[in-house]
Amino acid sequence: MKKTWKEVKSEVINLGFEKTSVFEKYKSSFFEAFNWAQTYMATTICPIHDKQIVIVDNHNADLSKIENVMVIESVTDLKGNVIKNISLENISTLSDGEYIIRYKKYPEKLNDNNSENYELEIDYGYANILPYLVAYRLWLDDDISKAVMYWNTFDDMRVQIQSNGCEVKVYEGWGI
Repeated sequence: MKKTWKEVKSEVINLGFEKTSVFEKYKSSFFEAFNWAQTYMATTICPIHDKQIVIVDNHNADLSKIENVMVIESVTDLKGNVIKNISLENISTLSDGEYIIRYKKYPEKLNDNNSENYELEIDYGYANILPYLVAYRLWLDDDISKAVMYWNTFDDMRVQIQSNGCEVKVYEGWGI
């Protein structure tokens, strides 16, 4: 199960704004805060893991499916043999064949072109606390006390998830 962009947007609006129309007025700030928040989570708390099969043919590798790479975790052949000291820059040095590349990646940056049904790449449990981190970033310049309240709520819920392995549920903008 994945959380959608529509769900997160609605939860953030319920946390800090009175009307949905305010989102339309400050849309660019909202996208900036959202993209910052999910990148922060992916780089510090809950990495997004992905894998792709890459075909090397005549020292050419098709890397078109590999996007937003943060770091390569491993490269193996289809038999499971680990290939050491390989990066995206030198993958073409491999012998011809198929390889599985496992990597951590940055989340896709959202903008007006994304569907409201776009499913976030962040794990569902962590996506439940994402609205608090977005609200923190939105309020940071305007109301530091609100921003700190949202940060503290985010951080408390993050600790719960990491220490208990539990999933935090958010209803009507509040963690339960």
